[in-house]
Amino acid sequence: MTKKEEILAYLSSIRPKLESEGIEKLGLFGSYAHESAVWGSDIDIVMYTTPRFLQVHPGWEALRVIEELRSAISYRFGGRRVDICDLSGLDDVKRDKLLKEAIYV
Repeated sequence: MTKKEEILAYLSSIRPKLESEGIEKLGLFGSYAHESAVWGSDIDIVMYTTPRFLQVHPGWEALRVIEELRSAISYRFGGRRVDICDLSGLDDVKRDKLLKEAIYV
């Protein structure tokens, strides 16, 4: 089964490209971060997009880029389902909880 360290290593490898496009934070949360994943668990990714992200990828392009990221992570880990959460779209309570829980690369 996929391990937390494998996911974090992959996220670390793609982070420089994502940073250049306006994704400031990238991390893992949920069952894989807690090492409590079971068969069928999804991979939960957290990111923070800056205003630069929407400048580089305006409109629907932003959604396409996020979907490509989700697909690439899923493919890398054998088709496992991947959820991506953008901190910039969360209320303060949820954002604070994720900021504390996530493991960032």
